[in-house]
Amino acid sequence: MALLRNLESLRLSDSPDLSSFPALEEFPNLHQFMAWNVEEEAGKRLRSELRGLTKSSGRTWEHSGVSQLRAPAWFVTEYGLPFSEWPAKTGRFATKTYRAAALGIKNAKSVAETAEVVRDFVRAFNTRPDIDTIEREDLGEAVALLVDGEPFGVTEELALSWFDEERDY
Repeated sequence: MALLRNLESLRLSDSPDLSSFPALEEFPNLHQFMAWNVEEEAGKRLRSELRGLTKSSGRTWEHSGVSQLRAPAWFVTEYGLPFSEWPAKTGRFATKTYRAAALGIKNAKSVAETAEVVRDFVRAFNTRPDIDTIEREDLGEAVALLVDGEPFGVTEELALSWFDEERDY
């Protein structure tokens, strides 16, 4: 921590656990602080500290703030998705399709039902012209996430074989 005390600018993003992050007053030279997509409780603490330091020390904060506070569940259901960095329109479609598939797998009663959900997920992207080839490869990662922990013992390898059989790109 001693080496970081002289920081003047700090940006945090996509941080699901900031419980051990020190108080902003530990950085006496800090004049720029941005945090986004951070865990909700820590984000509220950081916002409060930022306001408090502005009032008590008169420190000038340039381009500083804390935004997009996230519930811990968001980091599980949204942040880890391979299409979280896609363009907004296609990312929304992929997230909506993924959520529907995750619910379908949760409700599946057999390996066959799980397979059909995975196959439907993959087919949903076959005719989308607005998804680049590299983005389409991200869908394989999404398939692996979909079956992670599903109750019938479907392996990633099996799910990816369904992915390869159904994709048309």
